[in-house]
Order: sequence, then structure tokens, then C-alpha cells
Amino acid sequence: MKHSFLLLDEPFSMIEPNYKDYIKEFLLKLKGEKGIILTDHYYNDVLQLTDENLLIKKGEIIRIENKTDLIRNEYINQD
Repeated sequence: MKHSFLLLDEPFSMIEPNYKDYIKEFLLKLKGEKGIILTDHYYNDVLQLTDENLLIKKGEIIRIENKTDLIRNEYINQD
């Protein structure tokens, strides 16, 4: 596709682990050619791929750098 951006909503939801790896590989190659906007609850998969992460909480946009930021902002519990 010749679009400048690709919008993906939960591309890792209900996907077998082997296929997740294929999707990640594809997206890593593709992000050099176009912008990708990705939403997903599988934060580990997202953090492996992204250059910038935003969490929307109570109408506020919060920059997320890593899993610690997700814990600090009460998106996930500390393991």
C-alpha cells in the first residue's frame, strides 16, 4: 500500500506465539518505510516494536518509556 501510515488495532490479540514473531518481524521492516500507529493491550509486544508510546488515562496523555512507567501509572501491577 502507498499510504504514509498504517493503523493497527490489537494485532497481537488472539495470535499464536509463532505468528506474533512473524508480525513483529514484518512491522520492524515496515516501520522504516511508513509510520505505524499501534494499539494493543499486550504491552511487552508493543514495547519491543515502538519508538514512542503513549498511554491515555482519564483523558490525559502520558508518555511511556518502559514497563516501569506502566506500573507507575497503574496500567499494570508490579510482578
